[in-house]
Amino acid sequence: MKSTWTTLGGVTILAASLSLTACGGGGGSGSSTNLTTSGSGPAQPVAVVDVKSEPLAAGSGYSLGINAVGQIQSWGATVGTQPATNGWKSVGAATWASSLHASWAIDSNGTLAIWGMDAAGVMHDQPVQLTGLGAVASARACGTGTGALLLALGTDGVVRAVPASELSTTAKGITVSGLGEIHALSDGMDTTCGSVLAIDKQGAVSRLTVQTSDTKGVPTALAGAAVSGLSNVVQASCAQDNCLAVTKTGAVYGWGSNAKGQLGDTTLDPRSTPAQVDMSLVGAPAINQVLVTQAGAAYAIGKDGALYGWGAVDGLKVLTSSAYPGTVPTLLMASGVAVSQIAVSPDMAPHTLIQAGDGSVYGWGRNADAEVAPPASAKPLLASTFTNIVLK
Repeated sequence: MKSTWTTLGGVTILAASLSLTACGGGGGSGSSTNLTTSGSGPAQPVAVVDVKSEPLAAGSGYSLGINAVGQIQSWGATVGTQPATNGWKSVGAATWASSLHASWAIDSNGTLAIWGMDAAGVMHDQPVQLTGLGAVASARACGTGTGALLLALGTDGVVRAVPASELSTTAKGITVSGLGEIHALSDGMDTTCGSVLAIDKQGAVSRLTVQTSDTKGVPTALAGAAVSGLSNVVQASCAQDNCLAVTKTGAVYGWGSNAKGQLGDTTLDPRSTPAQVDMSLVGAPAINQVLVTQAGAAYAIGKDGALYGWGAVDGLKVLTSSAYPGTVPTLLMASGVAVSQIAVSPDMAPHTLIQAGDGSVYGWGRNADAEVAPPASAKPLLASTFTNIVLK
């Protein structure tokens, strides 16, 4: 098995094929929480938020994907041992500190499992099932050190925060107050928890804030504060102190820091309130998903599957011949690629992965740990970690 460079939408990048799907059905044997009780109808809580399908994740020095039968595949650096069962639907990665990394996965029934290092430096080599949280729709990581949190959006629309130094099967989390019925959390990992957004069923947006912490700095209470100037929001992404949000009509809004042009407004000036990103230079496409990164890059996936980028996009000069920073949106990959998801590692020199319409995963950027794909000279032992991934 060897890897080669391929051309996609006029861009030459390293490619691997992984059949990623939104896995349906039950979770792995002995690893899922059933939301119904025999003969008594729906158990509590009744699911009001579907388990989000995110079959691709980029960690610091490693990558995760889910294949067609719901198996978790990992490549790059080793971060604990992922679940060996089938039926997983979503994966994620966290960096609590420069050397503390963890991964999590959620199955179709809402079981959340996490493995790797917690924020206290304890290694969980085998997955820990956080059954105390109930059924989980999606999860996000934020903060560092003792202030690090794993945020879980339950299928009941409630957001709960678990200190990342106290991950256990019995952890029930801290319920975030001041929120309505939440539909989604913002994508990305933030070094502070103050930029994480919660989107309710009506499209209103709230910013999570830590209200109190104990003497060790572990958060003990969180609340939501409304973000003005936004409505009908369906998806958002935040990194450090800037955010992007997408509305039902496909418009993109940005605010916060702009030192690398990540707000896409032709300037490097910060904005304290949301302002619409001008997508007219690339044909004013309707956007489906946005992502901002720790390194100051901004990405947007059009409803037609085209990929756009601005700010400190890794490899921007290679992809578009544009100068850094790109302060206006630029077409990176045409709609024929049919990009459905993008994942970028939480590093200042990151690696980037995308899933194309045919299920292939393409990547570029840092590859020191073979987190994009193994080099052509890889030994069979290294290649053996790529179970069910066909390198072109």
